Amino acid sequence: MDQKHQYQQRRARESVNTLFELSQLLNTGLDKRTLALCVSLCEQGVNPEVVAVSGFFIFILEYIHEVGSVCGSNHGLDSINLQ
Repeated sequence: MDQKHQYQQRRARESVNTLFELSQLLNTGLDKRTLALCVSLCEQGVNPEVVAVSGFFIFILEYIHEVGSVCGSNHGLDSINLQ
């Protein structure tokens, strides 16, 4: 790995860490991996509003899946892969 690539990776990590700190202050509930994915999508030209709505939708599906696994019912969501 050349120095330029290492520098870019370090800067990207620092940026995600800073965004994660802001995310924590705002109680977004996003983990670093999800936050990095959202940033990456926006950097690739995906509309940030679409990323936000998609993220919320995924959050709702994960919540339903989690509650279903605790309560013994997944509300018919067997076919949805959340990974």
